[in-house]
Amino acid sequence: MATMALPIRELETFVSDEAKPKTETVIQVTRSSAEGFAVLCKVIAETATLKLVFWHLARRQERLINRLVERQFDAYEETAFGDLANAIDSLVSSEQGMLRELSELGSEIRVWLPLRRLQAQIDHLDSIAESLHAETDPECMTLLSIAAEQVI
Repeated sequence: MATMALPIRELETFVSDEAKPKTETVIQVTRSSAEGFAVLCKVIAETATLKLVFWHLARRQERLINRLVERQFDAYEETAFGDLANAIDSLVSSEQGMLRELSELGSEIRVWLPLRRLQAQIDHLDSIAESLHAETDPECMTLLSIAAEQVI
């Protein structure tokens, strides 16, 4: 049996000259793939979390709208209307700002979030706030009364 013997020095130069750069390249590619995969996993996890958070927010908004629509406001004072309208205005303003910030996300992520539903509910809350503001404005109520009389 013929054996080919390579001196250790030749093996060392082969390892250091040939294999080492190739190994380093593989390690760099593996690290970048691993980092890319880690980033991808983090994006997926954060998107899933955002989806749950916004689903919960949309559900809470829906309940708030239903309560406001079903509530009888006959026994409330004008100041209560104003305070409630201002609170809703503040909520609408902050949520519109949040939606503007979310519009900067990529469409790949936005497609998973209930943004249209949230926007529709924010618009509904805004109209409720406008109605409450109108209720506190005597001039507006007078104009609405005149308009209603002309329709009837």
